[in-house]
Amino acid sequence: MLRKELYSNILLGTSIIFWGVMGLNHYSFAELTIVRIGSSILNISVGVLIVLRQPARQLGSISSVIISLPSFIIGGLLFKLAQPFESWGGALKVIFLFGVGFALISSIALGKNFSIFPSIREISKKGPYKLVRHPIYSSEVLLTSCCVFGNLNPISIILLLFFVCFLFLRINQEEKLLEKTSDYKKYQEEVKWKLIPGIW
Repeated sequence: MLRKELYSNILLGTSIIFWGVMGLNHYSFAELTIVRIGSSILNISVGVLIVLRQPARQLGSISSVIISLPSFIIGGLLFKLAQPFESWGGALKVIFLFGVGFALISSIALGKNFSIFPSIREISKKGPYKLVRHPIYSSEVLLTSCCVFGNLNPISIILLLFFVCFLFLRINQEEKLLEKTSDYKKYQEEVKWKLIPGIW
């Protein structure tokens, strides 16, 4: 089982790294924007973490994986629909760059326990994980919101609402699985907020 997961991690991780590299390679230097560069850096980082991650103590169910998929798809679509970074306002650019940095710091803090789909691994309590239990998802909301406000239209707003709804479902699936461990229940008592401090 461990060997099978190792091979899966290598296959999935290298695929994501490839997407990240191709995201940079697909455009001329003049066409590269912070949005594309930031997305590619995040993809490459995620791919590396997946290749290096520890084996899961328990994987989530197939239904939890299916529930997690729409937030990936809609999030990617919102990035694709985003207007060129140059057309964004200055404040939006700063917020986006903060979101990229926060996502990278959160991913690095999670380290070898990084996971895309619900699974039980070691709990990280470092860095942003002292503030909220799902800081990577917090940054996803921030980044996708920037993409929407950089190209404000009814379709993007509706997609963002769907993205947030499916992200909530994804978080609840993860928490339901992780609550099987006493370590995570203790962590829930230490860090009250799931996504946004003082709100949820």
